Amino acid sequence: MMVLLLLPLCLLRSLSSLAYTSFFGMLGCLYTTGFAIYRHVKGDYAKGGRFFQLLALERRPKFGDEINISKLLVLISYFHGCYQVHFDAPKFFHSLSPSTLRRFNVLTYSSFTIAGLVGAGLMIAGFLTFGEHSESLLLNNYHSNDQLATWARLATLVSILCSYPLFFGGFASGIIELTADILRSSDRQTVKDVLAFVMVAVNVSLAFVLERLGIIASLRCGARGTDQAS
Repeated sequence: MMVLLLLPLCLLRSLSSLAYTSFFGMLGCLYTTGFAIYRHVKGDYAKGGRFFQLLALERRPKFGDEINISKLLVLISYFHGCYQVHFDAPKFFHSLSPSTLRRFNVLTYSSFTIAGLVGAGLMIAGFLTFGEHSESLLLNNYHSNDQLATWARLATLVSILCSYPLFFGGFASGIIELTADILRSSDRQTVKDVLAFVMVAVNVSLAFVLERLGIIASLRCGARGTDQAS
């Protein structure tokens, strides 16, 4: 099912075609953050709250005064990965009409600010709700009977589906540039299409067997940050 949803998006010829899907992805992020803030403010998962007794002991909110260094390092790695979209910057610039530096600066500053606020809102609300029992995938903390959480999971799915083609586009462009000397211009789109089939199949297959997604994401972010620093 995921292959049928992701593949057509990765085979699109222009980023402009992703404008509508990106909009739905943004709405998914906003809903999930709003949901987490709402549940925290209402206290539904705090002691005595609506869902507190339904949670397993290892998922109930727990707060302390100790700092876990290993988790702190994972968090720092996450921070570095939050804004790793520089590989698509040229595409975004040329997709503007007119494509001026001033318009690109407005786009960059506003979108990064909004993304930072949304991410911080979700992170803070999640931690204030569950404390040190917060999962890497925060929505795993919420009970299955929580209907708003079910909608948040669906919204997150939509957000991931809609953003994946943007990351794939950057990956495919990098591969094509590396092989530019041996490829004819007419072959580049074919290579991108083949990569779309291969990477979607690989990623969907890995999704069935991998469980510690938080650690994997932090390793990716940390490795990418080390590469940029060097």
